[in-house]
Amino acid sequence: TEREQCKAIDYVFYSPKGFTPKAILQLPSKDDIGPNALPSINYSSDHLALEVVLNIEQ
Repeated sequence: TEREQCKAIDYVFYSPKGFTPKAILQLPSKDDIGPNALPSINYSSDHLALEVVLNIEQ
């Protein structure tokens, strides 16, 4: 039988020397996604985008 899985497989790594995070896209919560999991009518993929805006320090 297939089991639903929820796990992180993508990460954003940065060096604390030279970069500071300015903004991080919040992922939807399990409540936002709802009981039908992904993909769904609101989320067309079972993958979620990661987005980070970094300031480059000079």
